[in-house]
Formats: sequence, structure tokens, C-alpha cells
Amino acid sequence: MKIFDEKGRLFGLINIVDLCIIVFVVAAASGAYAFLKNNITKSSPTQTYNVTLEFKGIEKDFGEAIIPGKTVYDRVQSQPFGVLNDVRLKPTVEYNVSTEDGEITRVTVPDRYTAELDMQLTTDTEIYVGKYLSIATKDFTGAGYVIKMEKVEE
Repeated sequence: MKIFDEKGRLFGLINIVDLCIIVFVVAAASGAYAFLKNNITKSSPTQTYNVTLEFKGIEKDFGEAIIPGKTVYDRVQSQPFGVLNDVRLKPTVEYNVSTEDGEITRVTVPDRYTAELDMQLTTDTEIYVGKYLSIATKDFTGAGYVIKMEKVEE
């Protein structure tokens, strides 16, 4: 028995080009299944954090519009993120270095404030000091850096 017949079929059953296409489709489908199965089944456990977030250089009206007790949403993932517990406003302070003598001076920026927001966040993403978070409530939207955090033991 010949491997290829006069019509180019393998063992007289299937064309070699058709066989290559079938093998490729089966390999691609099994590879896609293995890739997606691993990505879908991996989920991080949810963790609760007490976080202080700092918004620097905002206007006073903006800071006063931030109302404690509201649900906080993650602007990136557009889903509930936690609860806003407290808001503190204080004048924004910057440090300037004089290039002549290297003296560092502390300067209060006029008409600008720093808001510190205390929140309790429940998330499966990693939270750490220095992380930049973009959040929103029904009343405001903003972004700032985490300046303090602690995990809440369950």
C-alpha cells in the first residue's frame, strides 16, 4: 500500500493539506484552552485594608466636597472599592531648595490644600505605601498616593 495515492491523499483517505490544517486547528484549540483555563482559575484572595490616601494641591471647595460615609469606587476597574471614613484638610506645604547655599525652606502654597482620606478598602489588588490610587464617589473623583496602610485581620 502506498503512503500517497495518485490524488495526493494520505493512505487514500485524506489530503495532506487538509490533515495539516486539522492538526493546526486542534493544536491551537488545545493551547488556547490550557492558557485560558490557567488564567481563569487564578484569583487572588480578597483582603481588607485601612488606608490613608493623600490628595495634594487641591482647592478648598474640592476638599469640602469629599463627604465621609460614601462608597469609594476604583476608577480603573469601575467597581466598589470600600468606604470613606474620614477626611482632613490642611494647607499644602512644599519644600524648596535654594541653589545658592543649599538651604531648604518650607513654603505654604496659597489657596491650595492637602486632603487626607481615611478609608477601609476591600480588594484583591496589592495595596502598599506609595501606591497611586485613582478613586471616585458620587460626589468627587481624584487620585493620590497611599501614605499609610494596615491590613485588617479577619
